Amino acid sequence: MAYVLEEITPEDQQKIIDDADPYKKSLLIYAQKNGSFAKDWAVNRERNHYLIMAPTMMREDSGVPPYYIFTEGRMYLIRRDGWWGYRFFFDEKNLPPQEEMLRVQRETELAFRCHGSYGKRPDSEIIAEINFFIPPR
Repeated sequence: MAYVLEEITPEDQQKIIDDADPYKKSLLIYAQKNGSFAKDWAVNRERNHYLIMAPTMMREDSGVPPYYIFTEGRMYLIRRDGWWGYRFFFDEKNLPPQEEMLRVQRETELAFRCHGSYGKRPDSEIIAEINFFIPPR
């Protein structure tokens, strides 16, 4: 089964919260309570993999939303380097193991092809190819 773009139901929200580590869980619960939880997700229900826009507690410096990819039982935070670019990076505190990095990157690309930048919004940009990089410190 491939990724499909679906609206996130309250049951889906709870599943996403349950899948998260304690820090991400607190952000997701906050988003759920204040109505800012992602509205749509790219989901592969057969494999239990998905991509959502991640909630933020405050305005991001770049204004570019972060994302969560859930694959093989782990949730990773992904950031985008600018609005119009296709350069992405994993949060350095939550990197995939080196032996899993390429697989997680490929899975992320498949999910973004379905989700685009913003999910179902009419202005959603389809992302056909992404490039991962290590940001400067």
